[in-house]
Amino acid sequence: MPKFQHDCSNCVFVGHFFGNDVYTCKGSEGPMGTSIVARDGNNGPEYTSMPVKLFRDMFADPTHKIGGESMPTMSFQEYLFSPYATAYQKAWLLGLASV
Repeated sequence: MPKFQHDCSNCVFVGHFFGNDVYTCKGSEGPMGTSIVARDGNNGPEYTSMPVKLFRDMFADPTHKIGGESMPTMSFQEYLFSPYATAYQKAWLLGLASV
């Protein structure tokens, strides 16, 4: 059951993970296809989203690195299971694993 208001009729609720309601959205079926959405509040801009294809491509590519001044460089896979990953990114991962 969603904890936050979400008014997109194209979204399908997947679950609530790490304080975020997670949805899949087919509303912007462009070249990247369906998006994964994590909502963490009732206000319109209190969400983040990413095309599922892009998220899966980043996760599947062991050469895709993430890092910088505030954290070590690591693969995106390692990053998602590290303390550096955001709650919404972890929620996306669990949401996609649930569908």
